[in-house]
Amino acid sequence: MSELLDHAGAARRSGDYAGARGFYEKILKDNPANVEANGGLGDVARATGDLAAAKASYEHALASSPGYGPAALGLADVEWDLGDKTTAQKHYAQIVERQGDRAPARARERSGASTSAPTPAPAPE
Repeated sequence: MSELLDHAGAARRSGDYAGARGFYEKILKDNPANVEANGGLGDVARATGDLAAAKASYEHALASSPGYGPAALGLADVEWDLGDKTTAQKHYAQIVERQGDRAPARARERSGASTSAPTPAPAPE
């Protein structure tokens, strides 16, 4: 299984989306809940412009493993791309909450969380 995931990832990174899709689908045929394959299939769908399929794949991955960071980020990105900024912002905020300073910059920026909150002025006496 890990060998197929390696092949799928290499194909995806090289731009061979059809090949990557084939590897991911082969994995999912035997193990429909495989979080990495579902997430990878979401990445392929997003890269080829099929945002609805990407969203479905990321949601499927997260149903199996709610804390799977790559799928959570992918889902937030797809929601952002689809124009659902409010939902995306909530998902980015969850990513930032879980990952803190390790969260990707776009998640921190799009979450609405300020990295340094201004210090309030002292109240007049």
